[in-house]
Amino acid sequence: ATDNNFKLAEQTLKKSLAESKVLVQGAGAIGLLCGLILSKDKNCKNIVLSDPNKKRLDECSKYLDAKFVNPTDKSIKENDFDLVMDSVGLEVSRQQAIHVVSPGGSIVHISLTQPSGAFNFRKLTIQEITLIGTYCYTNNDFKNTIQILANKDIGNFDWIEYRDLKKGGDAFKQIHDGTCSAPKIVLIP
Repeated sequence: ATDNNFKLAEQTLKKSLAESKVLVQGAGAIGLLCGLILSKDKNCKNIVLSDPNKKRLDECSKYLDAKFVNPTDKSIKENDFDLVMDSVGLEVSRQQAIHVVSPGGSIVHISLTQPSGAFNFRKLTIQEITLIGTYCYTNNDFKNTIQILANKDIGNFDWIEYRDLKKGGDAFKQIHDGTCSAPKIVLIP
């Protein structure tokens, strides 16, 4: 997640990020960073972070002031969010994003998990939804992001877990099984 993601969203929204209701899909490193930048740098106070892994949501709740829910939670309602940040990139998350974004709202798609699938292009067109795909960044984007990280504008990084490379298989299994609480695991050789 870089500052560029939010610049793109800000250019398309009808109101400021601080005034927007935002759904961040995915409580991994990208989703948590999106939430932290929204909250601490963009002053957004109406953030919902969704993930099926409750342990991961509980860990994220230590660092981010938001509402933490399962993606199937009834509080995620149709046409209810000004901005949806999809850091999951699955067909199901894209379908939810277009379902819950409000007319005139924006979806920022950051992840590359599934390359294709069904999507409601009718709603996208009729309700004038903006869909932003973002993956590459400029040197200036990296500079701004590094400054945010270096200044600790978004807090500390105690949510990153470091593990021995030899235990990498276990880490991937825990991530796959939904039993891992860490939003990010770094394997050390």
